Amino acid sequence: MKRYIILLISLFILNGCDVKYNLSYKDNIFTEDLTINNYTVEDDFLFLIEHYANDPIYSDVNDKVLTSKKISKKTDNVYNLEFKSIYENEPYENSVAFSECFQYHTFNETDDKLYISVYGDYYCDEFEELQVVFNTDKKINFSNAHDSYSTRLIWNFNKEDKIDIELEIDKNINIINYKLIIILITIVLMIIVISVVIYKVLLIRKREMKV
Repeated sequence: MKRYIILLISLFILNGCDVKYNLSYKDNIFTEDLTINNYTVEDDFLFLIEHYANDPIYSDVNDKVLTSKKISKKTDNVYNLEFKSIYENEPYENSVAFSECFQYHTFNETDDKLYISVYGDYYCDEFEELQVVFNTDKKINFSNAHDSYSTRLIWNFNKEDKIDIELEIDKNINIINYKLIIILITIVLMIIVISVVIYKVLLIRKREMKV
């Protein structure tokens, strides 16, 4: 019989950690990656880490979202934790991070638009630094991100900051990855230049040999 672990509201209650939360929406599927560095486990809860280190984790909102995990021990009671969940058959609004950590959370999805918003009190304290990154292959209509790069949005928070995240995307407009295209064009140009240089060097050497 599978042993179930809460997708760790107990581990979400952080103390002096650096947290990075990546949310991806591509091909109409949400994938979330949560990395918690320097998580200090209280002695009374060490058994949760040690005993269930190799067990599957299921969402505590429902039992259909399997989360893979990686637990790395740094010292006796300090760990780095990584969790990954794919919401392929379940709505992302069932995510623990989305539905449990924020006082107010909104998830609206239509045939055309997808809107996500979280704000108010933050219940999953305490972190030193929190970074939220959103990636998509769709057009971003608007957001309040601190930094944005085409289809990548970034929010950075310290423990004193008020957390407020908002974004809307157009589900029907795919965005071409121009960065990848530029890289490919650059590689092709470099190959052409190198080929021309090699050709000229060989041509010069051939002429010198004739002389």
